[in-house]
Amino acid sequence: MYKHFKKNLAIAASILVPLLLTPAVGLTDTLTLKFGLYGSERRSSLDEQFNPILTELENRLSHSMGKKVEIERVFFRDYQQGLDAIVNGDVDFTRTGPATYALAMQRNNELSIIAVESKKGKKKFEGVIVAGKHSDISQVSDIKNRSFAFGNQNSTIGRYLSQLHLLNAGITIAELDNYDYLGQHDKVAVAVIRNQYEAGAFKIGILKDKYIADRVKVIAKIDTPTHPWTAREGLAKETINHIKAALLGITDKSVLKGLKRDGFLAGDDSDYTTIREAIEKNPLFLNEQHAVATDAN
Repeated sequence: MYKHFKKNLAIAASILVPLLLTPAVGLTDTLTLKFGLYGSERRSSLDEQFNPILTELENRLSHSMGKKVEIERVFFRDYQQGLDAIVNGDVDFTRTGPATYALAMQRNNELSIIAVESKKGKKKFEGVIVAGKHSDISQVSDIKNRSFAFGNQNSTIGRYLSQLHLLNAGITIAELDNYDYLGQHDKVAVAVIRNQYEAGAFKIGILKDKYIADRVKVIAKIDTPTHPWTAREGLAKETINHIKAALLGITDKSVLKGLKRDGFLAGDDSDYTTIREAIEKNPLFLNEQHAVATDAN
């Protein structure tokens, strides 16, 4: 009996030992992807916005790719650094602003759209040009010889698209009495409410604040393409397809809450034709031959 026990023990050992010495798939076989984060918000605010969706994305990719996938968050101080990072391939993918994407493609047309964010099932959202509630400004052309508050100097709505609207109304920067770039959408709203500027531009979501909505009037609405999630040049097509499938499959409101979006849609370069037009015409608004630009929101 003892001999049989030793024999069985030896057989068991011959099976178990190799298994114990073999690395477990998913523990040591790990794919690390670098995701670029940039914006005017504090890092803690960006963490709050993006951690739920990036954690969900890690889980979905690990399942679909059959290996552990980790997404390394890489933070940049400003939009220019975020733009440079995706153009130069310092990150694998990122959420780019519409203008950032258009400008990045000017420098490196080998970038690719993974997916675009969905706003109520559409690939666009709105910005607004506003004036004070009791202002005599009723249309964009009335802003001539008035003061104007722009957002971030690199903003899709706060600069490029709002300046295109002014240009289309026959107004250039020389025909504004005063102007400034205040950096953030809510700062623009407050400046208009306090009569520091007679008009300004920001994303329509700011009007969800009743204090602001009750104290301004909308002069014009600006259709704006939603944010694309963009992959660097050379990222494996298979990896891009896995990320795309994972993003398109995310519908959980708690995961998407930070982005203020309801999901993702398939996107295409043609979705950003309008913002390209705004960038190309921006020198006309500035009365310059050339414009140096980057992007925000």
